[in-house]
Amino acid sequence: MEQSKEYKRSYLISSLRVLSLFSSYVKRELRGKGITFGDWICILCIGDKEGCSIKNICYDLCLDKGQATRQVKKLIQTSFIKNKSDARTYSLYLTDKGLMAYAYCDLLFNKVMDIIFEDINEEEIDTTMAVSRRLSQKLEKYYEY
Repeated sequence: MEQSKEYKRSYLISSLRVLSLFSSYVKRELRGKGITFGDWICILCIGDKEGCSIKNICYDLCLDKGQATRQVKKLIQTSFIKNKSDARTYSLYLTDKGLMAYAYCDLLFNKVMDIIFEDINEEEIDTTMAVSRRLSQKLEKYYEY
């Protein structure tokens, strides 16, 4: 089925708008907490996959290696995470401070997701997830980590 250019553009703009509104809400909630949006998403990623590497973060968050490395170094310097490997590789774990931040970040994540999916039924969520996965898989071959 051939979709019109306007339809495709509308889908892209709608997706970007959702992401922008999502990040804006999270940033507002993080004000005064000493955690940025970048910190928030990395803390969640590392907390969900303790022992992960920079490569895992690059893949999961679609960050380039430079972005991920800078974010990880910042989180190490601010004592949210620690590297339990040598200086050239990474095996990342949350510190006690990071575990407290993770608990807050996870609560905030669940709060935002509850707002987003508040009046969307399970079938619509499943369909949305299936379409998102397919789009991700199609685009992944063009992404450089």
